[in-house]
Amino acid sequence: MATLRELLVNAGNESLLTKLDSAIFLLCLDDTILNTLDADSREMKQYCKNMLHGNGLNRWFDKSFSLIVDKGGRAGVNFEHAWGDGVAVLRFVNEVHKDVNSHNFVLAAGLSSKSFDPASHVHRLDFKLTDTIKHEIAKVRKTFEASTGRLDLSILQYHGFGKEAIKKYNFYPDGIMQLAFQMAYFRLTGGQTAATYESCSTAAFKHGRTECIRPATTLTKEFCEKVCNDGNGSPAEMRALLKATCAYHGQLTKEAAMGNGFDRHLFALRKLAESQGKTLPIFTDSAYVKINHNIMSTSTLQSPAIAAGGFAPVVDDGYGIGYSSMDHSMGCVVFHYPTRSGTDFTVALKQSFDDILKVING
Repeated sequence: MATLRELLVNAGNESLLTKLDSAIFLLCLDDTILNTLDADSREMKQYCKNMLHGNGLNRWFDKSFSLIVDKGGRAGVNFEHAWGDGVAVLRFVNEVHKDVNSHNFVLAAGLSSKSFDPASHVHRLDFKLTDTIKHEIAKVRKTFEASTGRLDLSILQYHGFGKEAIKKYNFYPDGIMQLAFQMAYFRLTGGQTAATYESCSTAAFKHGRTECIRPATTLTKEFCEKVCNDGNGSPAEMRALLKATCAYHGQLTKEAAMGNGFDRHLFALRKLAESQGKTLPIFTDSAYVKINHNIMSTSTLQSPAIAAGGFAPVVDDGYGIGYSSMDHSMGCVVFHYPTRSGTDFTVALKQSFDDILKVING
């Protein structure tokens, strides 16, 4: 059967699709408005879902990125991941944020609003839809609503400390954040460790994309066991273990950024083997399968221009965790499907932050 796009082309819509495909980005004007940034509010959660997927009616998810603006002027960016990564989008967001805060854009002197007709710059795209296309669109919409309807989220903003206090005590903020994720999962599962993915930019290289940092280590496991299970260890011993855990995470981060991680190398090897019709034993090994079922998929973008960010889990029984370390607080948006509870996770995460704070303070 022809794809829906082929049906649209055959119905005489190729020129309209070309306009969409050739656009630099999309501007989505939403009727929604956010009245509060309260992390615990239902409104904030719904707003995050709207920025991630909305109702699908004025989105074109294949586009490089979409700038979504609500009735109050608050904006968000939704971007398709195949072409690039968060570093490029963050640069765009930061430049826009800097520009709009340093320039007040008004009509040029002598140009009244009556002499400027914005409608002349807008052209409606009227698609020709056959009954078959309408039927297929209805099916896709039903699937879309079923999928996004299963997606939920919880938000945590922790004010016990931020990256300034963490750095003051010579700890690594990202190491603290990732350790807290490990502790939260450890608590919720009675002592289990999950395959965890942290995105790391390899933009230092020409055409560099990402490498994976693996935050779950023997050191994070040891720290979780001492804090959550037996409570053993003097304050000095726990601080030393925390410092070692953070230092090792920092080492893994540097290795990944310089192309010395292992995930991308193994991925390339697997794809080369597949192209030659080969199946290598390592890729069917249960350990390799398990480490690539990433229960916790995590990513961070640090910027004063960003209030929140997030993404769906990469597996049905996982968490999609977008997080940031601010100067005086730590925050995260945790997306999940019904097999997990975001509320339970953020409650456990707050407890983990409290426990880490106790260790930091000695």
